[in-house]
Amino acid sequence: MSNVESKDNLNVVWAPGMPHPSNKHIHAADSVGLWNADPGYSWRQPNENANLEVIWTSGISHPTSKHIHASDIEGSWIPDPGYNWQRPADSNSLEVVWTPGIRHPQFQHVLSYKDEGQWIPDAGFQFVNPKVDLGVVASPSDAH
Repeated sequence: MSNVESKDNLNVVWAPGMPHPSNKHIHAADSVGLWNADPGYSWRQPNENANLEVIWTSGISHPTSKHIHASDIEGSWIPDPGYNWQRPADSNSLEVVWTPGIRHPQFQHVLSYKDEGQWIPDAGFQFVNPKVDLGVVASPSDAH
């Protein structure tokens, strides 16, 4: 093969992880011809393979950084309940740490406990069905 022939070779090679040349927020999947939505995005029409449009979707868990999910603001992430940013001053860091004493955002009177993933009710409250959810009710009074 001469040098001229090798320069004229315009073969295209699929490169997983490369961004799409014209559609924002998608990148090449491992399988040739398939695309993945970037973290925080989901397909606008998931059952339509030809449509490569994506939308920011709040609540989606980050695929590689544990215990964070997409916020309501596009491109922004927030820690899961019970977690805080490990380095709040570093806006590029997605690392979080379990933090005791944080109020649960969806369950009133519930706080993160010292053991990761565990929750406790506020004083004067008890869990209604602790094996199912974090709902609480006021504890019965101890009046005799």
